[in-house]
Amino acid sequence: SLDETDPTPMIIGGKPWGSTTSNADYAEIIMFKKALSNDERNQVVEYLSAKWGLTPTLDSNLMGEGSGLMAYYSFDGNSNDSSGNGLNGTLNGATLTADKFGNSDRAYSFDGNDYIEISDDPKLTSTDQLSIVAWFKKSSSSNLFTIIQKGTGDSNEEYVLSVQNSRIYFDIG
Repeated sequence: SLDETDPTPMIIGGKPWGSTTSNADYAEIIMFKKALSNDERNQVVEYLSAKWGLTPTLDSNLMGEGSGLMAYYSFDGNSNDSSGNGLNGTLNGATLTADKFGNSDRAYSFDGNDYIEISDDPKLTSTDQLSIVAWFKKSSSSNLFTIIQKGTGDSNEEYVLSVQNSRIYFDIG
C-alpha cells in the first residue's frame, strides 16, 4: 500500500527507477482519471490524428466538462497543464524542440537525465481507473525510458508508463 503521508511528484521523462540513460522527444501527454470507453478512445484517436495531420476529423467533446480529464500537456512552448487543473510542470533540463512537422518549441527533448516535475496533488493520485495517451519518439539508442510516472520505485509507485526494449510497459500500484 502507498504511504499517503509521503508526497510524490509526477515525473515526465527522466530515468525510471534510477535506470540507465534514455533519450526521447515528447510532443503531447493527455491523462484521464477514468477508463475510456470505446467511443472515447475513438475520440482520442480522431483528435490526435487531426492534430498530427493523419485524418481530418475532430470531436470537441473529448476534453470538455465531465470528460474525466486529469491533465493535458500539449507542450505548446511550455510545460503547463492545459486542462485547467493547474498541474503545471517545472523543467529540469528538458529543452524545447521542434515537433514532427518542424514547428519550433512544440515538443520537449529529454537526454536521459532531464525531466519535468509536477508537484504532488490529490488530482494526480491514481484510482482504480486511469488512461494515459502520449505522443513520443524514442531515439534509436534508447532501450529503457519513462514517459510518465508517479512515485520513484515499487515502495511508492502509483503508476508508470515506460518503454523497455521497444515494448510499452504500464503499471498501476
